Amino acid sequence: MQSWRPDLVVRDSVEFASLIAAEAASVPHARVAVHSVSFEDTLPALVAEPLAAQRAALGLAPDGGASLLNEPVLTAFPESLEEPPPSGVRSPAPIRSRMPDELPPAPHSPWLPSPDAVYASTKLESRRSAVVQFS
Repeated sequence: MQSWRPDLVVRDSVEFASLIAAEAASVPHARVAVHSVSFEDTLPALVAEPLAAQRAALGLAPDGGASLLNEPVLTAFPESLEEPPPSGVRSPAPIRSRMPDELPPAPHSPWLPSPDAVYASTKLESRRSAVVQFS
């Protein structure tokens, strides 16, 4: 990653090697929530110790889990099925996909260079195709 220098690393929410690699290379990172975001609220406590050990092995300063807790989250999981966060506020707020014919998107996320800069692809078990925009 040091020689390639991507603009952004997008990772699966339960894959942590790319999180540590992005941190080591000072590359911004985001995750795709493959579960409900509320389920993922439980992950930081479960992985804090191993992530801290990996950070230390690479000479990274301890961050108290901030790299995991503060990264942007992309999700297609319906907000209506989410549990409220333990603190009452989920920060950063998840960036949810929407269909083009839905209401206008939320305000533009500051870490994206433009609203059209993210292309997401996933295997859909459907004959219907759709364009999904994260905002």
